[in-house]
Amino acid sequence: GAGFRAIPGVRFGWGKDLPLQRTFPLGGMDGFPGLKIGERRGDRELMVQVLVTKRVLGPVLARLTAASGQTAVGGPTLPQGRWETGGRLGLGAETPIGPIRVEYGVAGGGRNGIFLRVGEWY
Repeated sequence: GAGFRAIPGVRFGWGKDLPLQRTFPLGGMDGFPGLKIGERRGDRELMVQVLVTKRVLGPVLARLTAASGQTAVGGPTLPQGRWETGGRLGLGAETPIGPIRVEYGVAGGGRNGIFLRVGEWY
């Protein structure tokens, strides 16, 4: 209600003896809130998140993401150990040049950072 939209998501990846460029970065192309894109990589990844949006003006949406996940190298299919937690808050818009997002993210342990995206990454 009240114009809010909640979009859940799950990422899962598993491999064996992967070269670095084929390992799974925590959070994929968007990275993990508060961490640098590609910072946590492994041949196993499991992440859950929920994105909540609300239209604020025209094509501009307020965005809030809460996420938890982990990566590992080797071991059981599902990564074991401590889960990273984090969240992002910001604005996004669909434009003729693609999506534009400006968000501030915080991860467990006091890590934080700005996420800026213009267009799609392929």
